[in-house]
Amino acid sequence: MFRVTFSVFYFIVYTMASLPTALWYFFSEVLFILLYYIIGYRKEVAYSNLKRCFPEKSETEIRNLLKASFRHLCDVFAEFFREIGMSEKELKQRMTVVNPEVFREIEAKGKGVLFLASHYGNFEWMTTRTVTATSMNCYGIYAPLKNPYMEALAVKTRRRWGGDLIPARNAIKNALSKLEERSIIGFICDQTPSRREVLYFTEFMGQVTAVHDRFAQLALEKGADVFYVKVCKEKRGYYSMEIIPLPVLEYLPYSPENTRRFVDLYIQKLEENIREQPEYWLWTHRRWKHDPREGDILSGRLKN
Repeated sequence: MFRVTFSVFYFIVYTMASLPTALWYFFSEVLFILLYYIIGYRKEVAYSNLKRCFPEKSETEIRNLLKASFRHLCDVFAEFFREIGMSEKELKQRMTVVNPEVFREIEAKGKGVLFLASHYGNFEWMTTRTVTATSMNCYGIYAPLKNPYMEALAVKTRRRWGGDLIPARNAIKNALSKLEERSIIGFICDQTPSRREVLYFTEFMGQVTAVHDRFAQLALEKGADVFYVKVCKEKRGYYSMEIIPLPVLEYLPYSPENTRRFVDLYIQKLEENIREQPEYWLWTHRRWKHDPREGDILSGRLKN
């Protein structure tokens, strides 16, 4: 039954995806009014996050950032559906790679690498643009959506370009095998880790923040090359991505201390990215819901 109903659902979505981009941005404007002014979807969460991260900004500046971040969120939602009907040529025009030569260098080495990204800019287009920029196999770590229709749509859309997905559960084990197969493994590492285990806390956006560290453990244990994917929004509907190599050799040999230092490096890169254009990060996420407790590990940056 699901196969039949999803086929109908996908047909409708695919048909709508072929609509002009300008019309999709009209839908984005309508969605913005609905989410921001009527429903107030996670508005208090986003406001609180902005307020605590930018204490130096006035109330007017915070409110302007809040509104701009919701407009961008609605644009990304519209752009997700627009991508379904987008050609590869248009995708390359709308998400440009600043330094494509890095992909050629990675391919020439013939080794698996890690790409570290975040929920910044259009992270969906960034993921699919990576696939179209290289001949290597590409895998993205992702958390399955609860809605079965949106989950099936997201998977189908992401696989359309030739990449594949690794569910977050047992992700490190699966990523390890793919890494040994000359693949690019993408991690979006800026969300809150689960409280089921000991957490690592560092300084991020001026806050004591729990962060994921398994990606750093994988990188240093395997001595893999690692790159930070910096995304910028040039204007509405147009983005750029820069592939920035991270100095892994400076954090070897593998040790728990070096792993945490490497996590801090990623966090610093992410914060620099966000502070340049803060309205393009996903502020509606409940990013600061854990406080350190006995047994957790604190970064040296918090002890200085």
